[in-house]
Amino acid sequence: MTTHPAHSLIERLATSRRALVAALAERTERDFAHPVGGDFGERSLGRALADLASAERHAVDDAAGRETDTRELPDQPLPPQVMHELAGVRHRTVVYLDALDDPSAAEPVVEDIVAREDALTAQLIATEGRPAAQ
Repeated sequence: MTTHPAHSLIERLATSRRALVAALAERTERDFAHPVGGDFGERSLGRALADLASAERHAVDDAAGRETDTRELPDQPLPPQVMHELAGVRHRTVVYLDALDDPSAAEPVVEDIVAREDALTAQLIATEGRPAAQ
């Protein structure tokens, strides 16, 4: 059985997403409305996650040579909205990678997506257990 050429990139994305979801596991709906801090400054967790989804959508659409739709989540998206958006964008990314005969050109795109996701994961881990701002 041969492995799809994009398998390692898709697995890299899956590993990063699993880490992000694990870091979100104990977060409450209230946490989604509060600033993340660190490099994310005053952006709420919900907004930071929405920005991740938007950045991934734009990066993949640019790499695929297609125009990005202008759908945006509200300034303070609800957890289900943002999680649905993240899942939808990731599905589009995997479909794009699956369609590539030579995914090597997509490596920088995937690494940028992973770097953004890992940065948010690291910030969430660094602030784990701290009470949400009042």
